[in-house]
Amino acid sequence: MKLDKRIIIPAIAVVFILAGALFYTGNDMNTGGASNGVSGGAAADTAGGAENVVFSGRGRKIELSVFADTALLRPLEEIADQYFKAAPNIRIAYTFATTGELQRRIQDGAYCDIFLAASPESMDALENASTGGPPWNPEVKNLLLPNSRIDLLETLMVLVPPDGNPAGIRDFRQLAQLFRQGEITVAVGLPDGSSGLYADRILNYWRLNRDEIASCLTFGVGGGEEARRVADGAADCGILFATDAQAWKLTAVDEAPEEATGRVLFPGAVMADSEHPEAAAAFLSYLREEPAAAYFRKAGFIHLASMPAQIPNALLMENWGEIPAESESDAATAFLPEAETGG
Repeated sequence: MKLDKRIIIPAIAVVFILAGALFYTGNDMNTGGASNGVSGGAAADTAGGAENVVFSGRGRKIELSVFADTALLRPLEEIADQYFKAAPNIRIAYTFATTGELQRRIQDGAYCDIFLAASPESMDALENASTGGPPWNPEVKNLLLPNSRIDLLETLMVLVPPDGNPAGIRDFRQLAQLFRQGEITVAVGLPDGSSGLYADRILNYWRLNRDEIASCLTFGVGGGEEARRVADGAADCGILFATDAQAWKLTAVDEAPEEATGRVLFPGAVMADSEHPEAAAAFLSYLREEPAAAYFRKAGFIHLASMPAQIPNALLMENWGEIPAESESDAATAFLPEAETGG
């Protein structure tokens, strides 16, 4: 019997198609239904113009959102590169602005895993955040992960003239007299900014009212803006973080006494609604160790190196275990958005 080739060839094609379909279905089940060529069902996130693949879960890629005061921008950028070597599956996504601006964003519902502030008062406000209710009986919620808050860094407030010191600025006592005479232009931060809070305390210490001496003040919005105005000669002097003065290579003529400012502390904490509390606490722990401490000292900060007992051991990096890398190094570098400045 002679078979018709017109029947055999289509029949063979059908067999191959069915076999291929069964093979594809089996592979799809083994990979968990992954799409876009990425295992684990993750998709590429191109926000901000950078392609980033973000996974969840231990041993997979995790993105940590870190809100940080602009005064920390330089050391944190360097630390992110080092942290990738220690934890290659962790991406650090920074948002930089003044502490007051970041605090407002968090209270308004913005998400972050870690907050690095330039004043304890902002942390206090988040620990006792009002979530509604009448003024006489407000509802209060702790927006920080309990027992995760630490004092990470410390600096000083200093009085800094531009190069050459054309106004002959000597110290804060003389500055108070010049303020009263209205014969000075001083760069300070905004009241709800980073260094501005401490500048206000110094003015109050010398019994000066910001409103009464407003004509003598020129304002920066953080991130070294006050220091830049001094360096450019737009102000006779500035009341700055010592770290900003160092970054702009300005020489201080006086330090504010601690009784005027209190300790100038930079606290950090994990947020209560963090989706990755273990990874966030591990990064916060890393910031207290070498080599991170060296980058903070390089920027002029006093690094408060002693590990606080209140951080639960289960959250510390050394108890978290080794984190396997899952991508090529050129695709897993931590990304650093441009610094934002807030009012």
